[in-house]
Amino acid sequence: MRAHFDAMSEAIDRLLGVGWHTYKDNTGRRFQFRVEANVNRLIEERAAEERFFAEARQAAAEMAQSYFAGRVFSLSAWPSSPQSVPDSAALKLVLADSEERGQAVCDYEDVSDPDAPRRRAFRNAIFAVAPVRSMLDSALFAVRRQLAAESIARDLQAQGKQQRQLRDQIAEMLPGIRRAARMETVRAYSRVLFQGRPPVSLEERYMVPKDSALEALINGQAKLKQFLDDKGYIYQATDVLDTDLLVERLVKGATPSVAHPGAALASGVHERALSSPQVRLLPDEGPVRRS
Repeated sequence: MRAHFDAMSEAIDRLLGVGWHTYKDNTGRRFQFRVEANVNRLIEERAAEERFFAEARQAAAEMAQSYFAGRVFSLSAWPSSPQSVPDSAALKLVLADSEERGQAVCDYEDVSDPDAPRRRAFRNAIFAVAPVRSMLDSALFAVRRQLAAESIARDLQAQGKQQRQLRDQIAEMLPGIRRAARMETVRAYSRVLFQGRPPVSLEERYMVPKDSALEALINGQAKLKQFLDDKGYIYQATDVLDTDLLVERLVKGATPSVAHPGAALASGVHERALSSPQVRLLPDEGPVRRS
């Protein structure tokens, strides 16, 4: 009986959330249909207005950048071209607006000459995260709904007591609308890109849970680090390089040490490791120095 009641309650909540003519009565415990449209219809109509499209893209970009900000990786957000991200030894996370741009930034350092693009040397010091197109489209619609709802709430507030019921209705809905916009936005960025490796999609456990009440406390960089650790894409704090790889491929040809004939500088070996297709992502010089 309890399960039946919960199912009915959930169905009513969904109907109130999407129906155009459903209302709560003054007690808040009963529901009714009316001829006049409720806030849901007002939101859908206003969300379709052209003025909210560009604003929604900017708002979604800010949500995604906030989610993926952090100290685990050096964040390069929204590069317009590969030249926007210098090729350096620091491990960089590129937040890209599309899979195509994110892959180009991972692959190339300079594409100003389309006939002779310059490949990025430090392939193991960069990776990118980009959105799934269909998921991003859905997220942008959710953000437009948020912007429209907030705009309507401001209008209703200015109209005073005559719009009290609509004002109360939208005030009750806004937290859920905002949460849905943020949730869909950060979940859309689930494609992880590398140089020389196939792109992969984040599994559900590396994304913000749909039913999480604490999603605002979840950090995208921490989730990505967990993903890279679990899948073996990055060296760990105690890892060392394979000995044969170190000696045959990295030490040979590295910058020699002037003070110690026959030896190579660790910094030179590190740079060769950053360029090697046989090496994983390098968080720092630690794996090379320990080796």
